[in-house]
Amino acid sequence: MNSMLIIGAGEAGVRAALKLRELNSSVPITIIEMEKGDPYERPPLSKSSLTAELFEPKNIVTKAQLTEQHIQFIDGVLVESIDAQAKQVTLSNHKKLMFDKLLIATGASARTLPFANASEEDLEHFVFTLRTASDCQRIRSKVLAGQKVVLIGAGFIGLELAASLQAQQIKVTVLETQPRILQRAVPEAVARILHQAHHQNGTEIKLNSSIENVTFDHQARITLSSGEHLDADWLVVGIGSIPNINIAQQAELEIDNGIKVNIQMQTSHKDIYAAGDVCSFPYTVTQQRVRLESWRCAQEQAEVAAQNMLGGRKVYDLAPWFWSDQYNLGLQMVGLPLGATHSVTRLLGESSCLHFEAHSDGHLLSACGVGVGNQIAKDIKLAERLINQRKTVSIEELADPYVKLKDLLKK
Repeated sequence: MNSMLIIGAGEAGVRAALKLRELNSSVPITIIEMEKGDPYERPPLSKSSLTAELFEPKNIVTKAQLTEQHIQFIDGVLVESIDAQAKQVTLSNHKKLMFDKLLIATGASARTLPFANASEEDLEHFVFTLRTASDCQRIRSKVLAGQKVVLIGAGFIGLELAASLQAQQIKVTVLETQPRILQRAVPEAVARILHQAHHQNGTEIKLNSSIENVTFDHQARITLSSGEHLDADWLVVGIGSIPNINIAQQAELEIDNGIKVNIQMQTSHKDIYAAGDVCSFPYTVTQQRVRLESWRCAQEQAEVAAQNMLGGRKVYDLAPWFWSDQYNLGLQMVGLPLGATHSVTRLLGESSCLHFEAHSDGHLLSACGVGVGNQIAKDIKLAERLINQRKTVSIEELADPYVKLKDLLKK
């Protein structure tokens, strides 16, 4: 009987295993995970997992539940190599496992900075990143009210961390090289509302700021290219991620900003698939190749990969969706603005707006909104339907807050 092997027990790996079991009650399924413990969700790590009184990762599933599903889970073990021709992997405990179909769901690692002249003790004491539960616990152990912390990078991780640390009475300064926050992620109107929220809550964001030097003594001293000095009790580097592609490269799979897959999540080897943060895929709406870090995208890609590992021909062609919570604001975005020629912002109040991007042929490509709590959730859901159904829209109607998106679906 065909055996299914999955490398990685993040969102993509676990969801693929559960989908495989749902579709086939007897196929052997094994998950290999380098971290020890139950598989957990990563989005809460920069939010509730940091601020909760007790650290309790939100499990995707427990080991016991995987056992009940007759899914073998091997944790605390690294996959050192893949022999694609022999269809075999070698583990760090020197064991070898054969597979008929393999899914690589190894995710991504936090990108960091080279701190010249810093010792290992300096890096251990002063410099943090956030990607894993272990990273989150390390930051939690460092937090003390009244501290000064510098976050490097005004992306989602940096800003979510800023909100969580401010809630713990820590003075936070965010450094960003770009002229505004979330420069490559969200439209300016949405970024402006988030920036204002950080300002109102006491976070200082320094834009157009490059680091010239960092030294470590009893504190970290950051010298900016402007000559300004900042002292901090510790730093967090939040400047993006790098896909974990080493074993795929060793296996000579095609790489293109991640493991290159087709719309069926199949790599350049017909029996090896990839899903989640580690892969780049052709976005069917625009035929452009992208790599995304998105909790739901990982789930959806995993389910497509699982169906195809069992012989299906399912394609991944959905608009990706992403969310972020900062202070009392909820941000959601759906679709990608690749190839957009028209854009418009629907203002919904002082702290809320929706921004749409559309193609010249009238097809809605993306929507991004921010508002208090779940204020914009319903409209983003409707925008998602407009995108997935390839509906053409009027840019004037998208701008008009009195035009219901639900009515545009009926046209």
